[in-house]
Amino acid sequence: MAIVKANAYGHGMVEIARAAVSAGATWLGVATLDEALAVRAKLSQNIPILVLGYVAPEYLSVASRYNITVTGVSVEWIQEAARIVQQPFNFHLKIDTGLNRLGYKTIDEVRTVMKIISLNPNLNCTGIFTHFATSEDMQNKSYFHRQLASFYDFLDVIPNRTNKIIHCANSGATLYHPEKPFFDMVRLGKALMGPPNEALKHLIPFELQYAFSLHSILDVVKQLDANEKIGYGGEYMTTEKQWIGTVPIGYGDGWHQQFKTSDVLVDGKRVPIVGRISMDQLTVALPQEYPVGTRVTFIGRQGNETIIADEIAQKANQPRSEVFSSLSNRLPRVYIQDGSVIRGGGGGAGGGLLGLGGFLFIIIFLPVYYCYQCCAGKPSRSNTKFVNRTTTNNVEKQIIDIKLFQSGNWQSQYYQYSNWHGPHQLELTFDTLQSKVTGSGVDEVGMYSIEGIYSTQSRRMGLTKIYQLGTGNPLENLGHNVTIQVEWNKYTNQFEGKWYVRTKKFKGDGAFKMNFNKENQQASLFSVYEKV
Repeated sequence: MAIVKANAYGHGMVEIARAAVSAGATWLGVATLDEALAVRAKLSQNIPILVLGYVAPEYLSVASRYNITVTGVSVEWIQEAARIVQQPFNFHLKIDTGLNRLGYKTIDEVRTVMKIISLNPNLNCTGIFTHFATSEDMQNKSYFHRQLASFYDFLDVIPNRTNKIIHCANSGATLYHPEKPFFDMVRLGKALMGPPNEALKHLIPFELQYAFSLHSILDVVKQLDANEKIGYGGEYMTTEKQWIGTVPIGYGDGWHQQFKTSDVLVDGKRVPIVGRISMDQLTVALPQEYPVGTRVTFIGRQGNETIIADEIAQKANQPRSEVFSSLSNRLPRVYIQDGSVIRGGGGGAGGGLLGLGGFLFIIIFLPVYYCYQCCAGKPSRSNTKFVNRTTTNNVEKQIIDIKLFQSGNWQSQYYQYSNWHGPHQLELTFDTLQSKVTGSGVDEVGMYSIEGIYSTQSRRMGLTKIYQLGTGNPLENLGHNVTIQVEWNKYTNQFEGKWYVRTKKFKGDGAFKMNFNKENQQASLFSVYEKV
């Protein structure tokens, strides 16, 4: 799920949504129903959209009409919805595991909601999710683990859970935590907008690019004498003759007073903002006279100097996402992909691309495209590196873990096209001397063989599923390989992870889960093959 709320963190909601969907995102997330309707007006009716915030029950008919999924936030909300809705609508149940905002706080509340849902066919619960409060705090992960364990407890009381989309991982959980609590979907917002701060960069196995730069120009340059005041309140006074440049951007554009402690770039040099930032303009102290029209960079690169949003956020003592999200719609956006301008958009006083009023706001799509397209269908680590991550040296524990890898009949499910497929039967054989696994099976795509490795220490398997060309669905079966990487989940008593596919026709990945089928060890796959 690509999160495009708050104008996609200031980047442009519709444009980022289009880029994310074209590159492989299967869901879009927004904060309000108004945002959802704005996206729906520009994108296909088939793209699922989830409103993560509150939607008043009287507007649920609108959400249903435009195929928008909403969030169930409280017992009172579901009771009111059950009372007034006249047509079916989809919603995801929000579980409050510790953020203490929206959501159901107790298991008794969830049971009450499940009972209400069972009595009203208009209430269609299609998903369950929670949200982490401290997923980027890698120094103390105890609260993160507490929330995750609580989420599993709530899931235990959800009936027909396999028919619902389960999700909890935000950008921080997705990128930085080895637990990888992906379930069926992850929600990426901040991760789509560029690299994390320096302290977290080493935790991700690939490099994210900066997606964003903000520029304006000098529209007036004048030399002032000593002891002259500048701007409202006369907060800045010159101490000698000084060149001052006026820049047509202010707090009405989202460049607020707290940002004036940050420099801007002129002619590749850092220069300070002086005086109070007004609604529509600000002033900078220049080392020399520059011609009107000289570029001023607030975020981005000039020559050997670079200013990134993290620097501004740190000096303003606020998150980077607040810096991005504060930028107003009257700043025109220009979108670049593969080195070419693909779309420009302005608003408000800016007047669009041909009447920029001195503004230039550039968003480079390549990072979004890179994140989905270049990495789509490709695991961040090889099966060998994935499997051989040792988590325990305890011999007794390893003996117990051997029981997790039993030869015989297994069953698996994979998530694709917004649905779970399976369970499918397969036969696996584990070679305890070489830690290798082989097998075969069949699913909707066709017949396949399995080759891979496993480890009782890491409790992981890295498998390659090799489809037999000419079997099953000729539109889906290209005789291709599927990489599968799964890890034992002690909470659900099954192996969980992801599948990855890269072919000329399709690049993608999704959730995967499998378990030893204790009740079907005498079944043979030959009868299944005969039907293919």
